[in-house]
Amino acid sequence: MWTMNGLWAVDGSVTRWMVRHRTPFLDHVAYLLMYAGAPVPLLVMLLVAAVLTAFRRELVRPVVAGALAAAAADVTTEWLKPSFARPRPEAHLALVTATGYSFPSAAAATVFAGAVAVICAGRRTASPLPRAGAVVPALLLGIAVLVGAAVIYLGVHWLSDVVVGAVEGAVIGYAVAWVVTLRRAHRSH
Repeated sequence: MWTMNGLWAVDGSVTRWMVRHRTPFLDHVAYLLMYAGAPVPLLVMLLVAAVLTAFRRELVRPVVAGALAAAAADVTTEWLKPSFARPRPEAHLALVTATGYSFPSAAAATVFAGAVAVICAGRRTASPLPRAGAVVPALLLGIAVLVGAAVIYLGVHWLSDVVVGAVEGAVIGYAVAWVVTLRRAHRSH
């Protein structure tokens, strides 16, 4: 039977492995990924995308769904953290300063919510995203996974923080995409 002690042991092992394999190049990549996946930069990128896609009307709903989902995931995660009150990894493991509780990861929740919402809303509307095949979903989910790995690498989250944050974000992203595209789906029937 899996226990919380077993989970914490896995968390510690993954974090220590990442710390042992740090390099200056990977440090820079991880910083960029962490900050790109932070709520404010992510929302700014999604808003810029919304403005740019205003000329492609069929892309507006997926981008709006992504922005709303990212915001909802950030708010939900910050609301949940005090309930769990899980401390972050030890300060000597961290390459950046992070405050507050660790569980669930807001970075993972936010970026997964945005990615899943864009993918699901794109598939439910007449956007060109479905025609792009698996490229756009793979790219968005790949970035989300890299952001999750970056916050573990930087020593500000445990693996379980990221996994639960990703699941939380995916659920929120799916729900927001469903709501944002609900009216459009009903009109097409």
